[in-house]
Amino acid sequence: MHLPIDQNLNGMPAQFLSDQPFRQQEQAIIDRNSTPVANPFSGLLPGTNLSGSTVSFSQLVIPFPQFTGVTMTAGNGGESYYHALQMRIERR
Repeated sequence: MHLPIDQNLNGMPAQFLSDQPFRQQEQAIIDRNSTPVANPFSGLLPGTNLSGSTVSFSQLVIPFPQFTGVTMTAGNGGESYYHALQMRIERR
């Protein structure tokens, strides 16, 4: 069975993330990414969380900061196989 795969096109660039393979409490990185900064889209996108006067730093460094989610469905990139056997043995 072929399965569609969703790919996030709006992920945060690697230079703004920790380079450790495990979660560590790098306060400088956490603070920088969650710091509220002036919102260049203020008032331009009514009805969204991007219309306020401030927005988090991490929202502005993604490739498409004016959107909150950008994904692409790659057609049939996944596979799924299921094999089963059911038996009943009876001795008389």
